[in-house]
Amino acid sequence: NDGRDLDPTYMDMMKANWGPARVFAKVKAERPEKVDELYTAMGTLVHAKGNGGRTGFGGYDDIIAQALAEVDLSAEFAE
Repeated sequence: NDGRDLDPTYMDMMKANWGPARVFAKVKAERPEKVDELYTAMGTLVHAKGNGGRTGFGGYDDIIAQALAEVDLSAEFAE
């Protein structure tokens, strides 16, 4: 999206997505068998439980922590 004229609110929402993206990259590299389970857990918390649309860096930190715990992955994946 660099160089595109996008709504500032949308861009702030995209900042929040970096946290989950980085966690998934680490999980894929170190525990690839857990990716699907984590995706389902996090997706349920965000979409089915109405936690979407967050903004800013760190916007999903609590969701990440909860989802990691649900699938028995260490909180260190969020560091």
